[in-house]
Amino acid sequence: MEDCHSINQWYDICEYLSNSGLGPQLTNSRDVDDFPNKSWFATNQFLLEVIFCTRMKDYKFLTNDLAMASVVNVPFYASLEISRHLWGLYTSVKDVVSNDLIKFLVEQSEWKRMWSKDYFLIVGRVTWDFRRMPHNQSFWGSNFFRLPE
Repeated sequence: MEDCHSINQWYDICEYLSNSGLGPQLTNSRDVDDFPNKSWFATNQFLLEVIFCTRMKDYKFLTNDLAMASVVNVPFYASLEISRHLWGLYTSVKDVVSNDLIKFLVEQSEWKRMWSKDYFLIVGRVTWDFRRMPHNQSFWGSNFFRLPE
C-alpha cells in the first residue's frame, strides 16, 4: 500500500484506500441526495481485499495462533499486485510475488496440516486475470490460480 501510486497506470488509486478501502465519502452528488442514508463512498471495484482484511481485524474471535485457527485468511492483495503488471510486462515479472507467496505457504507446517483446505484468500478481480497457464506466454494475467494441464 505504501507504493499505491504504481498500482494503476491510468489513475492514482491512493485516495480510494482511505476509509479502510471504502474510499472518500460522497457528499455533493445528486445521485446520493435522493437517498436518506448518506453512507455512500467512492469505492474502487478492485479493493475488496483491502476492505475485507480491514474488517477482519475487528472480528472478536481472530487469533494469530495458526494451530488454534479453524480457517486461515491469507492477507495477500492479489488484485492490487496483478494490477501493476496486467499491461505489457513479461509473464515472469507478473508471477514473481504470487509464486513467492505460494512457495512460502506450502513450506509451512500449518499448510500441510490439512493440505491448504483450511486456508482462503479474498480476490477483488475476476478469476480470468489469474488463470494464465504456465506455458502460455500471452501478455494477460498471472498464473496465480493455476489450472491443471
